Amino acid sequence: MTPTHRIAIVAMQGLQLLDVIGPSDVFAEANCQSGRDNYSVEVVSTYGSPIRGSSGVAVIPIT
Repeated sequence: MTPTHRIAIVAMQGLQLLDVIGPSDVFAEANCQSGRDNYSVEVVSTYGSPIRGSSGVAVIPIT
């Protein structure tokens, strides 16, 4: 059995949402295509609050 790979996407204030959503979708599609949960994606940050993107939309990372 293949272990699940943990993928961490580091979020910083002013991020472009595409920089978080794009890679996350790639790993989600890889899981879909394989029929298994090979990848677990987490958005992480050292900030203790939501990260506001350049468009004003906030991302709530795991701290």
